[in-house]
Amino acid sequence: TTSLSEKGDDHCSQTMTANASSSSESSSKHVRKLWKNLLDYPELVQQEEERMKTPYNVMGWVGYLDLLEDTWRQVLEFKQIKNQEKHTDICQRLIRVGDYASIAKEFHRLYLWVGHRAVHYLPGSYKIWRRLLQFQTVQIRRSNPDHFNPSHCRQFDAVIVSFEAALRRCNKMPRIWIEYLGFVQTYILPEKITMWRQLLNRALQALPVTQHEKIWNETILPYLEDEKNEKSSKWLLPSETIVSVLRRYCQFNPLYRCQLAEMCCTNPFSASSTDETSLETNADANASRLWERPGEAALLYLEVLQDPLTPSTQKHDLWIKFSDLICQFPQKCIDVGIDFDVLVRGALLQSSSKFNYSVTTDSEEEQKTRQQTQSDEGSPSNASENTTTVSLGEMEGTLWAKLATYHTRLGNFEMARSIYEEAMEEHVTKVRDFSILFDAYTQLEEGLLEALMNNASDEEDEKQTNEESNNDDLDILLDTSSSQSNTTDSLEFAIARAEHLTARRPLLLNHVLLKQNPHNIGEWLHRAKLYSSSSSESNKENNNAVNMAIATLREAFTKVNSSKAINGSPSELVLELAQLYERSTPSKAEGEVTNLDRVRKFYEEICIKFVYDFSKMDDLASCWSAWVEFELRHEQWDDALSLARQAVVSPSSSQTKVSTSKQNYKKKRMKPLSQSLKLWDLLLDLEESLGSVQTTKDSYNRAMELKVATPMHIHNFATFLQDKKYWEDSFAVLERGLDLFPQFPSAKLLWKYYLETFMKRYEGNKVERVRELFRRCLDPSTCPAEECAEFFLLQGEFEEKYGLVKRALQVYRNMCGQVPPNTKDQYTAYQLYATKTTKYLGKTATRDVYQEAIAAVNDDSLCAKLCLQFAKLEAYDLHELDRARKIMAYGAPMANPNTLPEFWKDWHELEVAHGNEETYREMLRIKRSAQTAFSTINASIGHDHNVSNQESMAPEEALALIAREEGVDLEEEQQQQQSQADSSVLEGFVATTKKRSLEGVAERVVKLRKAVADDEKIADNDEIDIDEEDEDGDEDVPSSKQVQNVSTKQVPAAVFGGLASQKA
Repeated sequence: TTSLSEKGDDHCSQTMTANASSSSESSSKHVRKLWKNLLDYPELVQQEEERMKTPYNVMGWVGYLDLLEDTWRQVLEFKQIKNQEKHTDICQRLIRVGDYASIAKEFHRLYLWVGHRAVHYLPGSYKIWRRLLQFQTVQIRRSNPDHFNPSHCRQFDAVIVSFEAALRRCNKMPRIWIEYLGFVQTYILPEKITMWRQLLNRALQALPVTQHEKIWNETILPYLEDEKNEKSSKWLLPSETIVSVLRRYCQFNPLYRCQLAEMCCTNPFSASSTDETSLETNADANASRLWERPGEAALLYLEVLQDPLTPSTQKHDLWIKFSDLICQFPQKCIDVGIDFDVLVRGALLQSSSKFNYSVTTDSEEEQKTRQQTQSDEGSPSNASENTTTVSLGEMEGTLWAKLATYHTRLGNFEMARSIYEEAMEEHVTKVRDFSILFDAYTQLEEGLLEALMNNASDEEDEKQTNEESNNDDLDILLDTSSSQSNTTDSLEFAIARAEHLTARRPLLLNHVLLKQNPHNIGEWLHRAKLYSSSSSESNKENNNAVNMAIATLREAFTKVNSSKAINGSPSELVLELAQLYERSTPSKAEGEVTNLDRVRKFYEEICIKFVYDFSKMDDLASCWSAWVEFELRHEQWDDALSLARQAVVSPSSSQTKVSTSKQNYKKKRMKPLSQSLKLWDLLLDLEESLGSVQTTKDSYNRAMELKVATPMHIHNFATFLQDKKYWEDSFAVLERGLDLFPQFPSAKLLWKYYLETFMKRYEGNKVERVRELFRRCLDPSTCPAEECAEFFLLQGEFEEKYGLVKRALQVYRNMCGQVPPNTKDQYTAYQLYATKTTKYLGKTATRDVYQEAIAAVNDDSLCAKLCLQFAKLEAYDLHELDRARKIMAYGAPMANPNTLPEFWKDWHELEVAHGNEETYREMLRIKRSAQTAFSTINASIGHDHNVSNQESMAPEEALALIAREEGVDLEEEQQQQQSQADSSVLEGFVATTKKRSLEGVAERVVKLRKAVADDEKIADNDEIDIDEEDEDGDEDVPSSKQVQNVSTKQVPAAVFGGLASQKA
């Protein structure tokens, strides 16, 4: 122990010698006391021996310091514990309970002593300095939790000295700077504001830029932005200091400029605690604080807007905030050098290009110094200028309204009005922006009117007060009457201005729409209507309104491109302008020119001189037509006819004096007016009404030569000639028309009119010529099947009246073959053919017609109807009942009982009236078989094979499907049935492959359904019972015996087919 103490004394002497402080007797005694205390702890002595052997071992010193700190904390914990043992082992030494306080102080001093010795040997060790500084700051926090205590000023100075000593070697360690700044902010501010600013400056200068973010985000910004803490920077630091520090941070992080601008726009005292004591305490400190810095905020917003790195998605909100700030504090923003008028105009009027705007806030000397520096370096002198590319189309109206509000807040009301007018008249092109501007403009006028009314009411109150005081002499001296009259005049003028603004809204809105698209014909017409519809009692004002409308349409001709016109045609502008010329009164400069002359002159400029370039022939034709109608309205018949003739003259023979280049241009641009159908219609109508026969014929012939005539023109021409008794000329015109329009449906009108008028004119005199005309008309190569029936009927009627019966019947027969097959038209044609045959040749000759019809028509329902009519003919007219039954049996497979019930009803009536029991039974059997084929089979097959019930299966398909399932050869069975049918066919009937076999249908249905009840009885007494023996038995059995057994026999289930399962 003695040797260790001696060595410790030597070491202490060396330490004190190396220490910067002077070695005094008191410090020597303090060190000896520390050695003495340390020797009482064997574990610490062991650590000292190891440190003397290896004094430059960093981890050894770190472990030594950790042991001292843990022991110190352990002693502090023992100090707080009650009811513990009398002695405690600390570093291999027994300590009594009452000595914890002194022991804690001893270890505190030992830790500081050992720490300073460690940094003496290793001055650049970050770990040792970090532990030493943390231990000192922890001790400060224990004694001074949250405020500066003047009684512990020595301790604070010691901590500061330690931080400064650490930074001499570890100035590149950001954590030491962060803890140093945090310590100063917590315990020393605001007493040493300068020290804090200098310390921040030193930290930023010492550390690399990549580590500045740690200094700002972990220490400075949380302290400056903390609004909840009562010791926040806004209470402790001057506003100028905070703004200066944050302005420096904006150089490091430009994105923070928006937040700084928002801080400059708000007053921190309004959002914080309103405690009177705190405000009084900080009254002196905050007396010079001007937190509301709108000029500073405006400059920051402008920098962000002019920064090309600012995202375009944020510029909209930035412009709104910037303009709101300018409008709220216009004068302060002017003081900092921001001209909002120039800025907004440059941004809006040059939104598609780069806009340069500079704000000068430096003094003249600083500017000269900067310019000299830049000229020496060879860089351009645009350091204070910022260039930005802006696109403000979506907020154009908002910015114009803000600019007007800016001048309104400055008191420049006339300038604000001029800005509103300029924006709406020249710049705004969207309805939304127009609505914003007009609403703001209206609010301005209403506000001024309200202010004038308040002033007028105040003056009236003052006048009443003066009258009560009877100060007449004073009124004469002050001349209050003149001031009152001026106020009244201003009020009336303001009211008139507001009313005028409201009345102008439709015109202003129309102007905006025309700026969007100047080729909108509808909007130009609407604008002219707005001017012309403004009625007034004064004729002079009405004439002025009409003149304004005329000027508007004249302007439209200069701006509307006919190829881009929408919402109307350019010819509508011409017609409307001509009507306005008719209504207006000529000016004195025009002399004695009448309205009619003005209109004629205008039409001449449009139609003959080609003042306006029409891209479509119809527009120019409409102008010519309007000119002709104008002359007709004023009963200038000759002029109207002359204009109509002039309009359709071909360009090659035009007599108008137009320049050759423009005429050639018009030829290439659009079709000539000689091809206009509208003008030809007008000319032909006028020729028929006003012209002679020869001029009318010439006009029609000219139209046919130019191939602009339509079938209706040819029809009208022929009618005109027939009215004038030129029959052959009219037929020649129709022939020419058929040459022009040989195909249907164009030729239908001409052929029908030709044939009707020809037959009416000659009746039966020229039969062969009429037949030739019908032959040409009904040529299958030109006349479609759908259009021929009408002409066949016409020819048949002609042959019946003037020709032969044989030819008439042949015509009807040809009609049956030429109409569309398997249609109702063919069915009707055969009906007509049969009727005409019965009329002229008798009923017996009709058999061939029906046989031919049944063979030609392939539609089942139509064929069944023909069979029914044929059977009625045989039964009731010719009394051939057997032939009628055979015909009905032939058509039965094609007659669906559900869709054609009249077939079976007529057969039933036939059997009841003329049949017997056997024929009636046969009819029922066939009906049930057909019913099974059309309903039960289709329903069963559709259910088993996923066939829709709505689409019924044809009988042939049903029978073929059953044959495939049962393995039956359907072709052999059909051949057998065909041979049997051929033997039973009567003479005169047509054999066809369409005949259906119904003999085995019921049995196949039974096999398919597999659900037939054998003991089913007859439910209907009116129905005749049939048994299997009657169906398969000998035909020679007397009918009386069969009838006797009716009541005792059961009906086989196969007869009922699907009805049996339905009944079950």
